[in-house]
Amino acid sequence: AAGKPLTLQLQVKPAHAVRLHYRPVNQLAPFQTVEGPDLTIPGKDLAARWDLMYYFEVLSPGGGGWFEPDPRVRTPYHVVPVY
Repeated sequence: AAGKPLTLQLQVKPAHAVRLHYRPVNQLAPFQTVEGPDLTIPGKDLAARWDLMYYFEVLSPGGGGWFEPDPRVRTPYHVVPVY
């Protein structure tokens, strides 16, 4: 819901760091980033005018990493309707 925080979860091995990148579905808006374990998008960033798009960046301790969703397999982000 618009104006209310949204908490997202991604289960990975504990040694991995997770970043959540999000923005309204508006090409002019910059991405915001939240680093886990608390992956909560503040309510001030959720407005009824735009749906929300997000993706996860998972960082391995050795320096590698990957994105969820995997851009090689599907659309590289999730979309959540905001009302």
